[in-house]
Amino acid sequence: MIMQHIWLEGTQWDEVVPPTTLDRWHTFMDNHRYINNIKIPRCVHFSPTGDVSIRGFCDASEKAYAATVYLRVKTNNEIFVSLLLAKTSVAPVKTISLPRLELCGAVLLAETVESVVNNLERTHLNLKLWTDSTIVLAWIRKPPCSWSTFVSHRMKKIVEKVGNANWNHVDSGSNPADLASRGLLAQDLVENTLWRQGPSWLQEDQSKWSLQQNDYETTIEEKQTQLMGELPTERSTFSRAFTNTGVDFAGPFEAKSSVEEDAVYPKGMSVCLSVLQQGPST
Repeated sequence: MIMQHIWLEGTQWDEVVPPTTLDRWHTFMDNHRYINNIKIPRCVHFSPTGDVSIRGFCDASEKAYAATVYLRVKTNNEIFVSLLLAKTSVAPVKTISLPRLELCGAVLLAETVESVVNNLERTHLNLKLWTDSTIVLAWIRKPPCSWSTFVSHRMKKIVEKVGNANWNHVDSGSNPADLASRGLLAQDLVENTLWRQGPSWLQEDQSKWSLQQNDYETTIEEKQTQLMGELPTERSTFSRAFTNTGVDFAGPFEAKSSVEEDAVYPKGMSVCLSVLQQGPST
């Protein structure tokens, strides 16, 4: 995040960074020594014959988006939840909306989960995924073709990799991916159980989990359908040839562009010549 910020400021390689950016760098370096204190157990209690499930979380901020995947193993007496894999990505330099960034986080989670599942020696794994974005959940609930090109393409990836039936809502305070998307100092990670084991309710019975699957609705990024309005009466009744003519306007038109995705050209005109002729009388 710091390096991207330096690039956005336009600082050249042989220039001194601004004081505020330098302060951020010094804070990062001062916390660097705490990395040696972060302990992540290698044993995740995985058993090919045990009750094993995958739990995933995703989140986004204006700075980055992230995904975390946990392995939950249930034995006769205990439940073990372990951080298996986490990924982050800085937000694009070009500003995009927060719901779109949240969707990018969901795609990252789907790709990460697919990678984990393919590397575990299990033919079937119980899967539950969470996001704190109700807009993303609304997008997931409907077919990809219901949404704009940007959303539709990414929704197809999600459905292809993990489906759309296992997604739930979680509050930001219980979302471990929120820590990664906003950034966290090494000192704050040393004793952070939310990051290492996920929300505490994952170690309880499933009846206490956050499994909100409401029918979320949104019109954001909804695919628009342009319909031509009704013609005036004088244009839709029979008359002598060329008595009534006119020009119809239709638009805006959505057009694909090889340069910019989702390019919309708001001006377009369709010229229609109306010729209505009354048939021969009998």
